Amino acid sequence: MTRDTPSTRLIAPHTFVFDGRRWHIRSYCYEHKDFRDFVIDRITECKHTDIQRTNPDEDTAWNQVVTVILRPASRLSIAQKKAIADEYAMQDDRLQLPTRKALLLYLLKQLPIVTRDSSSKHSQLEIENRDEILSHIKALGLDFNL
Repeated sequence: MTRDTPSTRLIAPHTFVFDGRRWHIRSYCYEHKDFRDFVIDRITECKHTDIQRTNPDEDTAWNQVVTVILRPASRLSIAQKKAIADEYAMQDDRLQLPTRKALLLYLLKQLPIVTRDSSSKHSQLEIENRDEILSHIKALGLDFNL
């Protein structure tokens, strides 16, 4: 949520997205002149207009796939690491999760990963390619403390 009060937006939707908790509409926003996610439950009114449709192929964050590589948290014992690796069906203590770049933050928020803000006893996973994932998050203009 970026504003204190509701506002009117002219959008051109191309995809419905479920992030594991909420439904979103991936859309081109004419106000910001880029593609964004809009939480469906926050939309209070819809009207059809004769706006020009946008091409979903132009939504680069939607069309780019990013792979998050997870491993058991380094603070765990050998036995705990094995249990986590088994629980997540890891191969060689690694799990590769491909996701659309536009959905990256939603994926990260759902995982028990070690972040600067997390309690280490509840974080069972670490991101092996942390720097790469941080660069994708920054490129999206988002903030997430990995």
